[in-house]
Amino acid sequence: MKIIKILVSTLLLFGILNAEVVKTQPNKETVKKELSPEDRLQQIKKLQLAIQLVEALYVEEKDFDEIINNFIKGGLKNLDPHSTYLDEKGMKGLKETTEGEFGGVGFVVSKKKGLLTIIAPIEDTPAFKAGIKSGDIIAKIDGHNALDISLDEAVKKMRGKPDTKVTLVILRDGETKPLTFNIVRAVIQVKSVKYKIYKDTLYIKVTSFDSHVSEDIKKILIQFKDKHIRGIVLDLRNNPGGLLNEAIKTSDLFVKKGKIIVQSKNRTSKGFKKVFSKTDNLITEEVPLVVLVNVGSASASEIVSGCIQDHNRGIIIGEKTFGKGSIQQIFDIGNKEGIKITIGRYYLPSGRTIQNEGITPDLIVLDTPVPTKEKPVLSFKEADYENSLQNNIKKFKKEEKLDKDKVEDKNLITDKDLLKDLQLKSAIDVLTVLIKSSQK
Repeated sequence: MKIIKILVSTLLLFGILNAEVVKTQPNKETVKKELSPEDRLQQIKKLQLAIQLVEALYVEEKDFDEIINNFIKGGLKNLDPHSTYLDEKGMKGLKETTEGEFGGVGFVVSKKKGLLTIIAPIEDTPAFKAGIKSGDIIAKIDGHNALDISLDEAVKKMRGKPDTKVTLVILRDGETKPLTFNIVRAVIQVKSVKYKIYKDTLYIKVTSFDSHVSEDIKKILIQFKDKHIRGIVLDLRNNPGGLLNEAIKTSDLFVKKGKIIVQSKNRTSKGFKKVFSKTDNLITEEVPLVVLVNVGSASASEIVSGCIQDHNRGIIIGEKTFGKGSIQQIFDIGNKEGIKITIGRYYLPSGRTIQNEGITPDLIVLDTPVPTKEKPVLSFKEADYENSLQNNIKKFKKEEKLDKDKVEDKNLITDKDLLKDLQLKSAIDVLTVLIKSSQK
């Protein structure tokens, strides 16, 4: 009876696969060598035999659908770190992430050289507050070895109901011993766009490119368009990317109409597919722009910063970015399941590749507090003389064109804040120089 079951299953499988092969027969242009029907049939039989052996002889009995799903997972896993099978839970999780709300610890993870590597912690989440950093490698999840599990499996283990705990063992460059983090899960509601004001500079922080980002940035730019903003800082640090369309729309807000935003290429294309800016700038190019990036800036963040750099629209400051320039597409395969496959590569307007290269900033600045020197024990200035001449010019407060009274305190950046962030201070300093130069 068991043999009959195997035979029936195998014949069904063969019929399905054979029909699918005919349906998806590649064009001669898309393969290096066209296999003959006999050769293709031989390869299918090899797969058929492997599945048959697992179903009949594997030490533990497995459902047929579980075997098929595991074969799909394994096949995609060996292509690249981003191609994967998504079950119903995985498809739901992907939708939650792009919509900006999900249950978990709050970081984006990827496979880098076969290791589960943190691309970036999401600001104001449990992982961020616990001290998880970009570049951390996950060694264990709740005591289970995480060095050889798939990306999809790792995400499933780390997501869960709010107020439940997950224990991560982390390997960090520069640390001699593994670090253990006990993190309590929460509902991760990512507010992807925030703004602050420093004097006459508008600071916009983008934490990820979800489906609302470009519209939120647009609203902020409109809000401050006529309020004498003299400089803009666009902070893409620890932004792991997101939706390609949102990266394009965001770039469109800053570069001139008709400029190339991004190019792409897949195995069937004869040349580059180019995407152009379609709208006029909300803020003129006379307003200088600085973009902050670091190793946690990936994918969509690299498209935006690279586009701005290639068109000389702004100055890029910080550290070299992650270097993810591949394109993934989700295919629905029924039963609320899907397959995510890498289908192409991104290229910047100049033709530069992002993949494994990243964006090198115009000004390299490390992510550290501003170095300060202790005040000298003895310091003596002109004003310290008892009989020094007094300044007879009446003190006056320069009227600021930007009405700070209408901006909430939490949205104001102070000089004290800048001392904690050398990269941001460098951005403000560069903008100050550019603003003064434009006034000459």
